[in-house]
Amino acid sequence: MSYSDYIIYVDESGDHSLTSIDRDYPIGVEKRGRREDDDLELAFRRIRDGASLEGPMPGFEIVSADKKTNSAGLQLADLTARPIGRHVLDPAQPNRAWDIIEPKLRRSPAGEVRGWGLNIFP
Repeated sequence: MSYSDYIIYVDESGDHSLTSIDRDYPIGVEKRGRREDDDLELAFRRIRDGASLEGPMPGFEIVSADKKTNSAGLQLADLTARPIGRHVLDPAQPNRAWDIIEPKLRRSPAGEVRGWGLNIFP
């Protein structure tokens, strides 16, 4: 599965809330490698330019940051990704970090996290 498949899945899931993003600030991602960065940027630009159910979303920009940038947002993503992944792979395993993260996730009106604050990609 390519980056564009994942991005389109998120975009068309109806849980992206792109209308609330301040277009004056770029969307930051962590650099991985030349090829991966180029693939991600191309997929992002296709969606921004109209290859989604939302249609064109002008003004959005993507910025790739080196791991050494020490970005608070990227550090937070790193700190939360592993506990969330561990929970998804083995929900029965005790996971104190997940227990802290889970109450902070977006919920459906019925209180469900999955599909609202937690999307699991194909």
